[in-house]
Amino acid sequence: MAAYEQSTSTLKTILSNPNLDLEHVERTTEALAEVMSNQEEIDTAVRIGGEVAVGGGGVVDDDDLKNELEEMVKEEKEKEAEARMAEQVRAEQTRVERAEKEKERVAVPIAKGGSTSTPSVGGQTSAETTRAEVEAEKVWRERYEEAQQRKKDEGERAEMERLKRQQRMAAE
Repeated sequence: MAAYEQSTSTLKTILSNPNLDLEHVERTTEALAEVMSNQEEIDTAVRIGGEVAVGGGGVVDDDDLKNELEEMVKEEKEKEAEARMAEQVRAEQTRVERAEKEKERVAVPIAKGGSTSTPSVGGQTSAETTRAEVEAEKVWRERYEEAQQRKKDEGERAEMERLKRQQRMAAE
């Protein structure tokens, strides 16, 4: 029993300390809770700021960057190829237009019954001159048809490339 009496006396002495008053303990624990809450908010803000600075908090994948760069290079090459193709088409159209103008220039004198050259040049007769003009017309027509076929083929190829590009973009 003496031990209980001594324990009770010791406990009363300890609890009589003003720092162990119930109100003081409550104020201390509330202050500690507030400080811990502030510290948690600061940690969260620092973590979020770090994630934003790194770009979403994820690690940048080198393979993704490489694939993206390759895609950009590929698109740029396609644009350059399209530009070259368009330039070739324009050049071909210019050649065709010039050939048509030349054909019209040659055809006008023949239609009028005239000749662009005199029969006495090189000893050619009017029939020989006409035969030479017919041959020139035949050569011109073949070249014109070849140019038209090339133009058609290039247009078809350009359309195929455009469709492939659309399919690739739709797949992404």
